[in-house]
Amino acid sequence: MKILILVSITLTALANCNSTSEKSQIPLGANIQKISSNPEQYKIISTAKAAETTLERRNSMIMQRSSCEGADLLAREKLKEVSQDPKDWKSATVKTSEKIFYQGEFCSKEFLFTPGK
Repeated sequence: MKILILVSITLTALANCNSTSEKSQIPLGANIQKISSNPEQYKIISTAKAAETTLERRNSMIMQRSSCEGADLLAREKLKEVSQDPKDWKSATVKTSEKIFYQGEFCSKEFLFTPGK
């Protein structure tokens, strides 16, 4: 019985180590790439991690909200490289995908930005 418990604990610890290792390889931040010149279009991919205070709660909805808001903020900051007009950002940006990882701990969003639209 003790061996079975020890094996179970070991397997659980190894599973947690693997998930932590995978999490550390998720790239955080935002990237922008020009995908077309006529019409001018950019693809923005932003990935964020939930705030530490929300991680402590282990509530997936709160973590998801935090990480996705972070991804939005990173994308807006990156848009400043190609457009200085905040009004342009709202009207000309379309979210094309959203991915949630590890019960909301990470959020990745992809946007398409067409200036002057």
